Amino acid sequence: MQVNFEEATNRDNIATGETLATLFGKIKKVFTDVIAHITSSSNPHHVTLAQVGGAAASHSHSALDIASDTNDPALPVTAGGTGVKTLNALRNLIGINATVGIYTGDGTVKRAMNLGFKPSAILLTDEYGRVWDDTDGILGGMAVGLYGIRSMDSSSATDATVWSNQYTALLPDEDLENQFAGFYVNFYEGSTAAENISTNKTGVVYHYIAYR
Repeated sequence: MQVNFEEATNRDNIATGETLATLFGKIKKVFTDVIAHITSSSNPHHVTLAQVGGAAASHSHSALDIASDTNDPALPVTAGGTGVKTLNALRNLIGINATVGIYTGDGTVKRAMNLGFKPSAILLTDEYGRVWDDTDGILGGMAVGLYGIRSMDSSSATDATVWSNQYTALLPDEDLENQFAGFYVNFYEGSTAAENISTNKTGVVYHYIAYR
């Protein structure tokens, strides 16, 4: 049996004695509204963030250091950040990681220069900025990572990573047992400049930059 009907205007309950056309019209209205509700993305139940345990639309975190005169937060060092807000401030902060110093040579072998940290790189020169002298041999140079500086007379690359009194001129190192972390310098006098190591020659003033 074919029933002709129109969708009801309102969602009213069905009642006994109504015609099939009226009943189907009410049912059609319910189906239309349910489908519209299911597919709606506009929060038809008006559920709030608080009701579902979500963060408020406007909130703050105690780990953030918010300056009173800006909305740009800086994450402090204690929370894993840098504690600064600008690129210039970051450059200045990074600059702290470079330690500069001066020492006067005392002529000893394997002299320990304790920095309190094992440097990742060291630049060493004499007071004139030299790293080589035709008489004294090696006066300095650049040591990077595990690699120090070895004598021109050295035939083994390990002399740059493992201390040798005769061949190692500069070596970053640490000795936790003796609470040392820094670098070693040396004075060794051979028969030629190629054999000479003068990173710790008596009376010579040396300049260095050590990076963490």
